[in-house]
Amino acid sequence: NLEEAFGVGTLNGVVTLFQSNARHRKLSSYFKETTEGVQGELYAWDEISFARRMAPITAPNAPSKPMKEMAKASRSTSLCHIKINKEIDGRKIFQVERNPGSLSPNAEAVVGREMAEMRTTIEKTIEYLSAGALQGSIVVSAAAIEDTDMSFTVTYAVTTFTYTTSWATDTTKIFTSSTELPKLKNDYEKALDTPLDRLLFNESITNYLVANQQASAWLQHTQPGISVFESGFINRAVGLTFEQYDGNYKPTGGSVTKFIPDKTFIGFPDPSFYGQYLVMPLGRGLIPRSAIGNATAALISEAPSPGWYAYGTAKDDPCTLKLIMGWIGLPLN
Repeated sequence: NLEEAFGVGTLNGVVTLFQSNARHRKLSSYFKETTEGVQGELYAWDEISFARRMAPITAPNAPSKPMKEMAKASRSTSLCHIKINKEIDGRKIFQVERNPGSLSPNAEAVVGREMAEMRTTIEKTIEYLSAGALQGSIVVSAAAIEDTDMSFTVTYAVTTFTYTTSWATDTTKIFTSSTELPKLKNDYEKALDTPLDRLLFNESITNYLVANQQASAWLQHTQPGISVFESGFINRAVGLTFEQYDGNYKPTGGSVTKFIPDKTFIGFPDPSFYGQYLVMPLGRGLIPRSAIGNATAALISEAPSPGWYAYGTAKDDPCTLKLIMGWIGLPLN
C-alpha cells in the first residue's frame, strides 16, 4: 500500500525517528530550536547589550538614580533551505531488494536506508552552519558546500583568544601558566561576564594535552588518570570540562574536513547562560497536493512540523518513487 508505506505522515514519522542520531548533531545541539519570530522566510530578532556597571548607593531619602535603557539593535535574516531528493526504481523497491533474512521484497526497508542517508547529509550541512555560527561566520557558497545555489555570509561578534606558548611543546605549563589556561579563563570572564565552563575541540588538542609533561605527572598520581588511559582524553581539569569532537564531512572528490579546525577551542559558559542566546529558528516546508498520502485538497500545504519534512511522489514512466527531504532553519549566535 503506497499510502501506508510512503504517505506524508509515514515519511515525516521516519524523519523524526532519525532525530536521535547525536553523532551528527553535536554542535547544532547547543542551539535552542524555536519558531517564535519566524515570519515566512524571515527571522527577526533584537540584539540587546546588558550594562556591566555597578548600581550606585543613594542616601536614605535621596531619589532613585536613573539608568539608560538597554542598547538594542534589530536584525533579520533569511532562513536556510535545504532540500534534496532521490529517485528509486520501482523494481528495486518491490521486486529486487530484500531485507536481510527475508524472502520477500521489503519496500519500507529500502526506503528507510535511503532516507537515513539523506538525513545524514542534511545533518552535516546543519552542523557546518552551526560550526560557523559558533566561530563567528557562516559562509554559504558553492565553493563551501557543493551544488549550493546561493551565496551569502552571516557574521557574529565573537571574542577570540590566542595561546602564548606553543602547546605542541610538551614542557608548556598549559594548566598552571599565567599565560595559558588560567589566562583564558580570566579573559573569558572579563569578556562575557560569565565563567568559562566547557572547551570543545578536535583530536589535535587532545594530543597536546595527553602528551604534556605537566598533565602526565598529574595523571600518573590521580584516579582520573585511569579513565584518561581508557578513553584517550581528559574529561575535566582546572575547573573545566574538556570534550573532544571530531565530526567531519567529505566533499565529492575532496578530503575529510573537520567542523572544528585543528588547534582550535570553542568555549562555552554554563548551559543556563548560553541557552538564552544560541537559537535555531525553524521554518516550515511545503507539501504538494501530488504527494503520496496527502489528504488535503489544497494545491500546496505546510509540513506537519517546523524544521524537518519529507514526502514522496510517484512517477509512471518509468515507474519510480521520488523521495524529497528537507529542513528549513538557521543557527544564530
